Amino acid sequence: MTMKQHWQRLQTILTTPHIEVTLRMTLSMLLSYISVFANVPYITPIELAPLMGILVPFLVMLFPTLSFSFGSLILPTFSVFLYCFVSSTALLAIAASESGGTVAYIACFGVWSFWNCTSLRWDKSEGSKVSIILIAVVFQTVLIWPTFVTVQDGFTVPDASLLPNTQLALQGYLADTVAIATSMGVGTHQLTIQSGVLQGIVAQVRIDDENEASTYLPGGMWLVKGMWTYSGVNNPLASYQNMMVFTCWMILFLVVAVLLPPARTIRSAVWRGMIPAALKDAAGILRAHVENVMGEVNDDDDANQNSNANREQEDDDNKHKAMAEMKAAQLQGKCIYHMNALFDGTLAKYTVFEPRLLTNPCSHPPECTAYYLAKLSMLVARVSSASVGIQLFTSREFCYDNLSSGVYSNAADNLEVCAKALAAGNAGLLDDISYVNSCSLSSGGIAGEGGEDQNSLKDEDAFEMHHRTEEIAVMSKKWLGAMSATGRKGGADSDDKDVGFCSKESFASMLQNLKPWIRVHISHYIHLFQHLLAPFRKSTWQSLMDAESYDFIKLIWCIKYSMGMVFLLVISVYWPAYRTDFVLAADDDPMKVVYAIQNGGWTMVAYCFATTQTAEGTVKKGILRMAGTVTGPSVLG
Repeated sequence: MTMKQHWQRLQTILTTPHIEVTLRMTLSMLLSYISVFANVPYITPIELAPLMGILVPFLVMLFPTLSFSFGSLILPTFSVFLYCFVSSTALLAIAASESGGTVAYIACFGVWSFWNCTSLRWDKSEGSKVSIILIAVVFQTVLIWPTFVTVQDGFTVPDASLLPNTQLALQGYLADTVAIATSMGVGTHQLTIQSGVLQGIVAQVRIDDENEASTYLPGGMWLVKGMWTYSGVNNPLASYQNMMVFTCWMILFLVVAVLLPPARTIRSAVWRGMIPAALKDAAGILRAHVENVMGEVNDDDDANQNSNANREQEDDDNKHKAMAEMKAAQLQGKCIYHMNALFDGTLAKYTVFEPRLLTNPCSHPPECTAYYLAKLSMLVARVSSASVGIQLFTSREFCYDNLSSGVYSNAADNLEVCAKALAAGNAGLLDDISYVNSCSLSSGGIAGEGGEDQNSLKDEDAFEMHHRTEEIAVMSKKWLGAMSATGRKGGADSDDKDVGFCSKESFASMLQNLKPWIRVHISHYIHLFQHLLAPFRKSTWQSLMDAESYDFIKLIWCIKYSMGMVFLLVISVYWPAYRTDFVLAADDDPMKVVYAIQNGGWTMVAYCFATTQTAEGTVKKGILRMAGTVTGPSVLG
């Protein structure tokens, strides 16, 4: 094998979908790990670097690597993290207030967790955000300094529970004050910090006999306020700015897996892959129906003409019939899959997040191409459903006199032409279907068919396959026209009339394109607000009166989930042995104290990862996580 052949084979392997997706995900994870271990000054936010190595791989595994993920999933994480930080600030303010404290913080955290679960968990588009939100808030209030304990009790520098980078930064802010206290001699001195980041804060500096300094700063609302007002990626107190910088880096690493050339779009997957496959399978069922009808007729004729048919020929016919039934069953399963995949045009609607940037916007007025593909997907799903109905009908011993084989044979031909045209992206192939350009869907007529009687056609085509095929052909023509270089002339709900750039149709199409981009950033706020009003609705309480209702089951699951979070938080606060005894670190490890302080928070993070909506899934994930935790240190040495 020559070098050129080796290179071509390597290219073939690397461009397979599974290998390509794996390489994209690996690159994103690699960049996140580099940012963690490189610890580049003034770039990587202090205290947040470990979180980068956790959240980025988690989100890379969670999000699809198709282009639509950028607008629909990745960019909205900025809004999600902003909500997380506002929630964390409110919880920390409750902990730092005079009327609050640890008990108030735990109670409010439990209520807040329950509210997020009931509001977002059971929505298809918002459910994945719950774990991200809970994990982010746990990090900001329990794991990442300053925690809810810090804003209550204050902090001492130096302290073994502080990360080295955090301690070094704080010592730099206190250096001048410590120098003044050292010059004052042994003892405890109350000094106001005169300059720097902590200017105006009263510090208590203790100088021991060995001239070693220990500085205590009291907790309070100044720490919570400083999270928003302080700045600097190397300032551990500048939580808000650091979180925004962290979010931008995280989005950048996630974008690498999505937008790295060559672009992989859901538009191409639906348009050139799923829809043509569904059309071909539907056509296959129609052809099987025609063969079944013709076979019944031929069998009757043969039986009348020759009752003493050859036994071997009969066996061959039975085998052929069995194979045909098996093929029909396979086609039925495929069509059911297509029905579910294309149902309601959900996948096609995501193509609104895949703008055609290489298309000249001045060549044609704005249009919402996602509308066409979504409608085409729904039409194809209906044809798949009707095909399954025909297959189930013909599989039983019914009379086939009213099911015209000619109508379905023609429909199968047209579906295959549509599939071929869509897969090739060539609208010219649809010219073979006579009614694409001449029919009017609004009237329901079929022109160009030689004046075919509609009542007769309705009797012969009980499943309206001819009309369904007609709709698909017309919409395929519109879709391929929209994908052409010049775009379409008519609006989404109009005929093929000329549309101006400043027309009402163009403005409506532009709004259709913009609204999803805006909604994904505020959708979680909408759900959260709606569930604030839910307890005041009579219908809410009526739906919960039945213990067997799904709403009641969801409520119980959310209560149990929130109670688990609160339980882990309570034992991490009031059971010191729980934190220290479950740390997998040697006694002489200087980071053991840090791990012990953070241990309670890490168990809450693991709880969010492992808990699913089913007991079986939760047990399996929990056992695997426990096995990984126990065996990990021994494997790594």
